[in-house]
This record gives sequence, structure tokens and C-alpha cells, in this order.
Amino acid sequence: MLEGPDPTNTCCEELEEANRSMVRLIAALLDARDTYTLGHAARVSRMSCDFARILKIEEGEIARLERAALLHDIGKVQIPDSILRKRGKLNAKQEELMREHPVTGANILWLAPILHQYIPVVRAHHEWHDGNGYPDGLKGDQVPLHARIISLADVFDAMTSDRPYRRALSTIEATEEILRVSGTQFDGGMAEEFVQMVGDPGWNP
Repeated sequence: MLEGPDPTNTCCEELEEANRSMVRLIAALLDARDTYTLGHAARVSRMSCDFARILKIEEGEIARLERAALLHDIGKVQIPDSILRKRGKLNAKQEELMREHPVTGANILWLAPILHQYIPVVRAHHEWHDGNGYPDGLKGDQVPLHARIISLADVFDAMTSDRPYRRALSTIEATEEILRVSGTQFDGGMAEEFVQMVGDPGWNP
């Protein structure tokens, strides 16, 4: 007797595809709002996945990392354009508002149970290795691994992209800055491996 397709597997696949589609839609909406960072989430996602493979993270986990990276800046949807697109340095109040975006992003994800798994990473992607990041002052291994990966990719892409307030840095300039803050902002070992990846002529961002 021939057996038909397993309806349980079909349901799981449909749920997984709905998850992927929702994440990509959210990332596209954020890009459409902030043209200065158009493509930032996609680049950070690709870079994070490339680095995760160097760290020998298994593919199922990399799929979750990819989506967390696409969502990492979702909290910026509540930041006024006057701050997001400001050409000069942010004042103290504006900087405080900008620093709220990881918590705002986590709160937004609470609205969709299918996205709850990404909350710890979205909330923690601005935490520092030495505990001087935000919003929770996590340090070392308290910071989720995916957040540590995304943080490196996020900072590198931000530095090597043109912004309203400065020109893009070269890869060499950006990697020198990452190494300068390794051990404080970033785990030293991870920072060195990341710099090797982006400095490899064979690596295609």
C-alpha cells in the first residue's frame, strides 16, 4: 500500500516557510524606510552566516542566525527620521533614543510568537565583551553567540558603508578599528578570525 506525504512534515515545512517569509518582509520594510542603510540587514545576515561557517556552526543553527541578523535592527522603526538621517553627531538625548532600539526590537518580536526565538539575539546585539554595552550590561559568554557574531558583522558593515555623517571606511581601516577594540567591545579570538575572513581576497561579501 502506497503511503502519501506525511501531513505533519508538510505542516512543519509550511510553518518554516512562513517564518522565513515574515522575516524577509520585515527586513525589506525596514530597508524601505531607511534608504541610507538600504541592504544593511541583508549584508549583515550574509556576513554573519559566512563567519558562522568558519566557526563550524551547524547549518540548522546558521538558518536561525540568518533570520536573527535580518531582524537585528527592527527596533529602529520607532526612531524618528530626523535622528536616523542626521548628518551630524547625535546629541545626548538623540543617542539615548537610538540606544533604545534593541529593547524596542525585542518588544516588537513579542507580538509574534513565531519570532520569539530571535528575541535574545536582537536584544543583545549591542552588548560588549567587557560588559560596557547595552541594554543589559551582559559580558563574555553571557552574550548569546549569535549576538556576538551579528555585532561584528553589524559594526564592519556600518563602518564600510557611506553614512549621512561620514564617508565609508576601507576594509583595512575597518578591520584595524575592530582589532583596536578587541577584548573590550569584541571577544579577542572571534575578532581576529572575523578580520581574517573579511581580509581574505577570496571572500566575497
